[in-house]
Amino acid sequence: MAVGNQLGTLLLRKRAEENLRQSEEKFRSLTETLPIGIGVTTPEGRIIEANPALVKLLGYDSKEEFLQTTAFIHYPTPEDRQRFVEELTTHGRVTDFEAQGRRKAGALIWVSVTSVVRETSGGEVTFVHSVQDITERKRAEAERAQLLTVLESSLNEIYIFDAETLRFQYANQGALRNLGYSREAMGEMTPVDLKPEFDLDSFRALIGPLLRFEQEKLIFHTVHRRADGSLYPIEVHLQMSDFEGKRVFHATVLDITERKQAEDALRRAEQN
Repeated sequence: MAVGNQLGTLLLRKRAEENLRQSEEKFRSLTETLPIGIGVTTPEGRIIEANPALVKLLGYDSKEEFLQTTAFIHYPTPEDRQRFVEELTTHGRVTDFEAQGRRKAGALIWVSVTSVVRETSGGEVTFVHSVQDITERKRAEAERAQLLTVLESSLNEIYIFDAETLRFQYANQGALRNLGYSREAMGEMTPVDLKPEFDLDSFRALIGPLLRFEQEKLIFHTVHRRADGSLYPIEVHLQMSDFEGKRVFHATVLDITERKQAEDALRRAEQN
């Protein structure tokens, strides 16, 4: 009876090994040509499988070389790896986990990882990952954030408004502070609402040369009306550009109250 039990156990093990082999072959055939990095690791960080895209993404010359490494060395911040494993083991799935990764030569990149927990026919728990390089996206986001910081800190009023509806899409802190409107209120307004010297038709006539590409830039003087009704003189520098596939105007507005006061004082002095 003992021999029979041993034989049965051996057959079950052989069958599990064969199922695992077939599963791995199926995995390789499905992921070999995918442009997204695909890999399989154990909870302890051992790398079991990787497709060519993942090997290339992390800068290795061959799959064999890559499989000699562990998942830990590809996380420059150990806390990221720990947080990732905890979330994955708790929920069984992680979607779009963003973290820095380390390539073979030491260069750091940003990756987005989506992973699921999978149990093999032999009862082994593994993690299956899809990995995408998002370094360029992160760089663009950082540049956008830096630009926004510069715009927000400008003492001049800076606006972006839609070329068709004329509705404001952006107004910096300098504009909000000088006008006395909230950002939400500005989102419902157009430049005509701030400029009592213009109505919709006259303002569209003013910006017509930019819309028809007859001019690259307009500089003009007018007045702005604050939320409390007070007026102040301004100099507007207006251009048109593309923003996320749409035509928009961006305007830099200078409060020229002090300049006007100086000019008036000089004029009075000359008259005397």
